[in-house]
Order: sequence, then C-alpha cells, then structure tokens
Amino acid sequence: MLSSLGRSFVFAIAILIVAGVSRAQNRPVMNIKNASSQDAPTVLNAGNTFVTSFKSTNDLTISAGSGLNVSKFMEQFTSGGSSNNPSYLTTFTGSSSNFTGDSLTSHMDTVVFKNRTLTFDFSAPLTATDRLLIFDTDFNEVVTIQAFTKSGAVYTAVSLLGWTHQTFSGMTTTAPDSKWATWNASLRKLTGSGLSVAEPINALTPDQAIDRIVITSTLNSGIDEAVQFVSVPEPACGFGLVAIAFAALKSRPTSHRRGSL
Repeated sequence: MLSSLGRSFVFAIAILIVAGVSRAQNRPVMNIKNASSQDAPTVLNAGNTFVTSFKSTNDLTISAGSGLNVSKFMEQFTSGGSSNNPSYLTTFTGSSSNFTGDSLTSHMDTVVFKNRTLTFDFSAPLTATDRLLIFDTDFNEVVTIQAFTKSGAVYTAVSLLGWTHQTFSGMTTTAPDSKWATWNASLRKLTGSGLSVAEPINALTPDQAIDRIVITSTLNSGIDEAVQFVSVPEPACGFGLVAIAFAALKSRPTSHRRGSL
C-alpha cells in the first residue's frame, strides 16, 4: 500500500491532470485555428470574420481589409549567443491542434500579413499583462498601430505614448541594435531600418485596458510582417500546483490522518 508521501504525490498528480497541465500549450496566445477547426488565413482571405480564443473561449474577433493574402508562420526563438528573447517566448510551448505551435519549446505560430489592415476586437480587453508582438519589420516596411477603448457600441482611439516598447532578438543570436525598426509613439508607427534581420521582434505593452487593435502594413516592397498576442503571467501549473497540493495535504488536521502504511 502507498505511504502517506506516496498518496500525497498521487493526489498532486491528480490535481495536475484536472487542471489540464498535460495539454501542449503552456501560455495563452492567439489561437490561429479555432474551436470549429477553422483557421485564420482561410477565413480572412475569403473575406469573412474570424472568431477565436486568446485568454478565454471565443474572446477574440479578427477582420481583414482588402490586400494580399494572410498566412501563417512559425517563429523559432533563440536563446543562445547575445539573444535577449524573454523567457515567456523561449519557454513557450504551443499546440498544432489550435495553430499556436508544434509542441516544441520556443516555437510559436503567428499570423502573417502584408500591405493589409487587420482589426482585432477583444471581449476580454488587453491589459498590461499582455503583449502585442510584431515580427519581422525590417527593410522599408512601415507598420501603423491604433488602439481603441469601447463604451457601449462606440470605439474611441487612445494615445500610445504611455505604452512600453521593447525589442527582442527573434530568430537571431544577436542583441537588438540599429538594424531593428524604430518606434514612434506619437505617430504610432514602426519603421524598418532598410536592412534585413531574421524575424526581429517589437513588443508593445498597453498602459490601459484596450478593446480593439488595428494594425496596418504599408510601403512593403516584398517582405511581410507577422503578429501574435501573448499573455505574460505564468499559469498556476506544474510544480506550483504540486506545491499547492502538498500544502493542502499538510494543512489537514493530524487527527484525520492515518499513520504510514
């Protein structure tokens, strides 16, 4: 028979299973395939609206203006050399079932667009714990970003002056430098340096709750951009849940425990 320690371990594993830790995806990101097995490129390129999940079920609606086709690309984040990619990217694991990744660490699916406008409407607003990630703005590319709050049925544009902008290595092993795009918060624009970089990342963190994001790619001579949304806080899973389980067992009154068997 199991010792009390063995029973505690079994109980902890049960908690992990119930919590869904066994699922491949380990962090909330925009699902590029939804619960109806529709994928964003197919739906958007047909001129339709795409409903999918980000932080909760069907909490994100995407629409696309006219332009070149939307597609999907898998980023592979580096962690060696002088790379400064954050841990929420280098430790990310996604799932092929919802087009967030391929179950390999640091691989993340993104939505690719070029000379086109994408609109993202969030039923659960973006907050300071979320990141808007723009990939591969280099050469002569320009990306314009607009943010809106919603009151009733009315959307109001807000300033991006208070947003935090960060640059990350992406698929390179070098730290960001002058080859990365420049960010102008007043104009709400990312502008490529005129040089080529392997999937450089520009990350933006909002300073208030945001209900709509509109992203436009322009002046694009042949390369494209990609976008993804990531929720940064670590989920309560893995060893954290094991610790919680053991703490819960330890806190039980000793009079209700059996001795070791």
